[in-house]
Amino acid sequence: MKMTVFKMMACWALVLIFLLLQSSAFGASTLQSGSLTEDKNSIHLQVDQEALSQVLTVISEHSGIGFSYPDDLADTPMSADLHAEDWKSLTQALLEYFSKMEFWTEDDTSSRVKIVGIGEYEPGEQAVAPARPKVVVAPSGAGDEPSGRTSRSKRRARDFVNSDQMKEDLNHPLAKLPAHILMEPGILNYIVASNVEIPESIKRKYGLDRDGANLPKNYPIPPHILNDPALAIFLNEVGLPLPPQFPGQK
Repeated sequence: MKMTVFKMMACWALVLIFLLLQSSAFGASTLQSGSLTEDKNSIHLQVDQEALSQVLTVISEHSGIGFSYPDDLADTPMSADLHAEDWKSLTQALLEYFSKMEFWTEDDTSSRVKIVGIGEYEPGEQAVAPARPKVVVAPSGAGDEPSGRTSRSKRRARDFVNSDQMKEDLNHPLAKLPAHILMEPGILNYIVASNVEIPESIKRKYGLDRDGANLPKNYPIPPHILNDPALAIFLNEVGLPLPPQFPGQK
């Protein structure tokens, strides 16, 4: 009799352990083509053509960082092989070329990253940790470039040489508008819809040279943005009224 009771208890214990393992497995998101590992010294992210939404979900579950992004960017393919000392460094390297707003605190769980557009990111391009540049001067006087982004950096440098369009006019109303206001999707929608001239330097600076940075439509403007004195000054300079909370509404 005692042996039977013992066997029954053992069976129930095994069933309970199995259910716990199953629930934890189904409750956690995983990467289909890569891995995210963390130890006391570093974090390693390795993915190959993984959807942006899935990569950010896994990072959020491990770190507590909050992410938001337009729905049409959810399936953007991401490839990366990153080693970083902390979550902030890993996230910034992964999303380096996206148009975004970042809000970092000492506690990762209260940090937020809002992606507002694809910016200069080329879908599927592998993100790599930035390398330290070698302090070596070539005969021409130009220093060596960091590895990993050489062709892109050379191309961008060439595009910017002797280009008056790339010189930022600090007196332009948009140049004086704080980034957290300009890059608020609802405000940016309102500016574009109102045909406000956006200088090329600002388009490049914020990654707005790709079809309006794929702005989400009918995006609400937070009250603290609408009531910001800097926004009132900007609107007065360009002769626009205060936008509604939902600029895309009819």
